[in-house]
Amino acid sequence: MATQARTTSSGTVGSSTQWTIVLLTMTWLFGVIGSFLDEGADGQLVLYSLSAMGMTGAGGLLAVRHTRAGRDLAAAGFISMAAWAIAVSVAGYTGDGNTAVTVSLSVLVLPGMLLIAAQDWSATWTRAAAALSGLAFAIWGYKYLLGDEAPDVESPILMAAYLFWTITVIGWTLTVRAED
Repeated sequence: MATQARTTSSGTVGSSTQWTIVLLTMTWLFGVIGSFLDEGADGQLVLYSLSAMGMTGAGGLLAVRHTRAGRDLAAAGFISMAAWAIAVSVAGYTGDGNTAVTVSLSVLVLPGMLLIAAQDWSATWTRAAAALSGLAFAIWGYKYLLGDEAPDVESPILMAAYLFWTITVIGWTLTVRAED
């Protein structure tokens, strides 16, 4: 007997919770793997764009989830994060100066993460990690925007941003799974 994928009453494969978890995992995993490749290498660009696709999809699904639950700040934060992922993937991964564009756009992570963290929907440690991640990305971006040096992709500030981002994505994934 053939095994069929679980479908919902609307005929979709999987639930929005399952899709959100897959997309959040995709966001984190492809971003981390891409960070180990040479800056600007084709493989890194593909992995980073797949990561951005994950954030775009997860951000949209999480925005809908939070809107339905009446958590408008978190919904707006996830829309902001989805928009940021689109902007970075379109403007930051192609052509000359792609790193400079990516660093410049990193300042836009802060508003979305603060909006998400302001809403009491996940554990305090997740919300704190989100706020710290957004702050670290913004500091890294402003350090470049206000200075004359080249973008520092090995900055300790960036490493802290990614560490807090990892903690945040794990927390979001656990929260989404527990809500289902």
